[in-house]
Amino acid sequence: MMEAPAPSIFKMLRDYLPQLHATKGIGLPEWSKLRPLFKEVEELAQRRNKLTHTGEMPEEAISNMPNFLNAVSDLLYILDIVEGNDWARENIQSSTRVLLGWPTTRRRRSYDLRVTHPEMFFD
Repeated sequence: MMEAPAPSIFKMLRDYLPQLHATKGIGLPEWSKLRPLFKEVEELAQRRNKLTHTGEMPEEAISNMPNFLNAVSDLLYILDIVEGNDWARENIQSSTRVLLGWPTTRRRRSYDLRVTHPEMFFD
């Protein structure tokens, strides 16, 4: 088992996390509605893997980084909510709240992204 490959992020989010929480008697009935977020996180993992192995990050992935960060942030807050931390509910972005059928909020997130190219540091 030590050398067996890990399942994809998408599969872990879609299948394993709900099972873990269901066995603890807690969960999120709307979990399946979060598939668009799961796919966003899976794409981010694939982009990270490509960057790790090739040293290249396509411009489209860089420009999509705020969406990736929002998806990851929302999933982390949702895990907090499932664990009973209701304060996290206010930090979920509006588009995810719509997916879940929750009331929207006026709260907005912003990121200051600074991309540094590896060729600046290596010969």
